[in-house]
Amino acid sequence: MSLHSANLEITKFMLSKIIDKYKRAYVGGNIICYIHEQQMVVLDFFNALSPGKYILRITYKGVIANDIGGFIKISYRNAAGDKKWLITTNNSATGMRRLFPCWDEPGLKAIFNIAIRHDQRYYVLSNTDVVYISTSEISSMRMSYFAKTPKIPTYRIAILLFDKNDYIHISPRKPIENLKLERKWTNAQWNKILIDIVTNIVESKWQQPRESLLKHQYAVAGLTDDGVDKLHFVLYRKRDITYNKEIDPVARKIELSRIIGRKIVGQLFGTAVSPSWWSYMWLNEGIATLFGVYIINQRLSVVAPFILRMLHHTVGDEIFQKGINVYMKRETGSLDDFWTVMQSVYDSQTMDLEKLSVKDLMNPWIQEKQYPILNVTEIFDTEWTKIVLETTSKNWTVSLTNQAYINLKRILPKFSLAREQKHFLAKCYNSEYNQFIIINRQQTGYYRVFYNRESWLRIIDYLNSENYTNINVLNRAQLIDDTFHLTISGELDSSVFWEVINYLKWETNYIAWYPMFKVIEHESHTLLFPNVNTTNFKMRLRKLLIPLLVNIGYEEKFNDDNLLKCLRQEALRWACVLGDSECKKYAEYKLQWHLSNPTENKLLPWWREWTFCNGLSVSSISLDQLFNDWDAMLKIKNLNVFKVVACYHDIYSLVSLLKTFKNYHISAYTEDNARTITIIKYNIDLFYYVIQRHANGLMNNILLNNLEEIKPKEMSTTAALITIINYTYSSKLLCEMQKWIHKTLANSLLQNTEHKIKMRLKKHYVDIIDDECKIILL
Repeated sequence: MSLHSANLEITKFMLSKIIDKYKRAYVGGNIICYIHEQQMVVLDFFNALSPGKYILRITYKGVIANDIGGFIKISYRNAAGDKKWLITTNNSATGMRRLFPCWDEPGLKAIFNIAIRHDQRYYVLSNTDVVYISTSEISSMRMSYFAKTPKIPTYRIAILLFDKNDYIHISPRKPIENLKLERKWTNAQWNKILIDIVTNIVESKWQQPRESLLKHQYAVAGLTDDGVDKLHFVLYRKRDITYNKEIDPVARKIELSRIIGRKIVGQLFGTAVSPSWWSYMWLNEGIATLFGVYIINQRLSVVAPFILRMLHHTVGDEIFQKGINVYMKRETGSLDDFWTVMQSVYDSQTMDLEKLSVKDLMNPWIQEKQYPILNVTEIFDTEWTKIVLETTSKNWTVSLTNQAYINLKRILPKFSLAREQKHFLAKCYNSEYNQFIIINRQQTGYYRVFYNRESWLRIIDYLNSENYTNINVLNRAQLIDDTFHLTISGELDSSVFWEVINYLKWETNYIAWYPMFKVIEHESHTLLFPNVNTTNFKMRLRKLLIPLLVNIGYEEKFNDDNLLKCLRQEALRWACVLGDSECKKYAEYKLQWHLSNPTENKLLPWWREWTFCNGLSVSSISLDQLFNDWDAMLKIKNLNVFKVVACYHDIYSLVSLLKTFKNYHISAYTEDNARTITIIKYNIDLFYYVIQRHANGLMNNILLNNLEEIKPKEMSTTAALITIINYTYSSKLLCEMQKWIHKTLANSLLQNTEHKIKMRLKKHYVDIIDDECKIILL
């Protein structure tokens, strides 16, 4: 008998055949053979086994590891600050074979009867309720027996063991006030409401009993989520679902909604259908994510699983929903099973003479890892417009189910560009000169669209008109995303990208702005390089952000919806990063307003760091006014004070602060080790943040000339210099540093720092450094 087994030592086993209700027949066998490469163990019996029912008892030893599967242990700190250990199951593809010898293929199911012996100080949880607990009068150990599970694959088993005083139970079946937290959670009731909403929709839509969806839901500090849906058991990492309206930005609520929606819907699909093999696990995961987003109405559907969303829009909502319901009635399922079910429902619900093949349509999209590109050419004349669609891919059937012909009155018929087709040709009556086509309406297809020059110009003209909202917001987002990626791949001239995004000056929809913020984020590393291209890039972006902020206002209003709040936060964040003076002035105004009366004039928590950092970068207020009591400064916890202090604009004040802190640090050593460690950490943090903010500017020389006086005592000169080098992006400054190092440092310190500067220059500046600096590279 071969079983999956990894890192388990079997000490003995016994097999007995069930003769009748009361009689068992022992089967001899005692040879154990491990095949480590295949993670298998072979149990050899003396005689061939005849058909029948058997009981196999195995005694074995296992290891509780940190992260490799089976039982794993995770450290965390409780409310008292004590280090504790949590033990749970990690159900990765090979995780359960580290828990017990088994057949851990996902398509195989069995009934599990779980019992756990543990110390009575600990709380133990599993998929089903505890039905009996036996205790001992001579020890603190107890035995917890759980109700039998229904038939499930091994990967759906869940066991959790930890100190009963540290757990958080968030099931709506129990009062939400029973939460036990390490810190105050002022908006926990919101989680309960969200879980109830999601559960009610799942219950009504798929006729699932509420009890099974809400059986056990726990948030645990220190937990690592393995991404596997357990039976009647939802585990959250506490940090993932903690939301405090007094601290967290609204974007956090959106993310939390996505996580909870995904987890609850995952209970539905994970319970209904087990994949027949691990490679099909993505299917249940994708369905759960798709419907999780749908249910919570996140509205950012651009992040939904593209492939299933594309199928959804290709076959229609009714067919897709019916297909899911039929698929859920299967005990196990493969990808072919899913396609077969969808095909059957599609065939029964449609009267089309030329019916699509679901499998042929969707399989190529799963096998490929990048977007295909659809080339669209429009040829205009006085009366008719020819539309030619081509794709260079030989693998994809491109579904063109939602494309709007924009005089905004005409919709082209649905069609697909099949893999054997070279192109598709359509002719449309040209009633207006400015009409054009938008392919992939509402971004329901997983492909990029490359238009010809004339089409781009017409789209750009329309975007820059007052009617731009007639183009669906998802398509406006798609146009920005596609033009950027086509530009950086060298397929599209950058001028088209800049002309497309020019309309953003009056765009106020966060969904349309979202890809633009991702563009800025993608290119943010280049903003640190001082050259003409960077300067022009910043200027162009500021010209988009400033009108937006004028339009939506700098001040957050109580009745603003969540997406508008997100839009304002991102716009102000990047406007200040890009050096917009109005943004900095607004931050300074808010800082002065707050400091004039901190008790009454409170900053919203998610604006606090932004306000302090950007306000201090231009404010005339002195650091002494802000922080004149070092003991008080070290006690500040709600704000990363040293990260904020480093934003201060006056270089000499920061150098003086670093010197003062170092002297305070040296004189403050006490027998209190915890306090000493805190002071050391804060000193290093302050030095690091100052370098991060100012090493690339005028402060560079000042830092070097005062290095020994300002660097933390625990940091070597070489480590301090390398930190400065890592945050220097100017070739001129790097060359000056090299000269300073040659002139100042002992020979024993030269090698590491010289090598670091040479590597940085060669990597980033080889084409732009001056002749004098090139000598250093030789």
